[in-house]
Amino acid sequence: MKILETLLVKNCQTCDDPLDTYEILLDSPVPQQFIFFLQKKMILKYFPSLLKPFFHGTYESCFALKGIEGNCVITLECQIENKEKSFQILEKWLNEV
Repeated sequence: MKILETLLVKNCQTCDDPLDTYEILLDSPVPQQFIFFLQKKMILKYFPSLLKPFFHGTYESCFALKGIEGNCVITLECQIENKEKSFQILEKWLNEV
């Protein structure tokens, strides 16, 4: 999978908790295989029995990731200073699946 587009949906430079939120458009829907892969890499909760199977998790104190199985959009939240590292890790993971 590859990132096609990244959209900053919440910029919190003036907030107490400086988290930026990005919606990331992927070139294909998120497969269950990728969610299982994420479970090995981060603290992740996966709810496969929901009508739209949902996952969300955190990687160290670097970023949070959430999405719906079968959708082409995932959401990444990270502190401003961790943005570059967060996207590097995510892109690496997307290339490993």
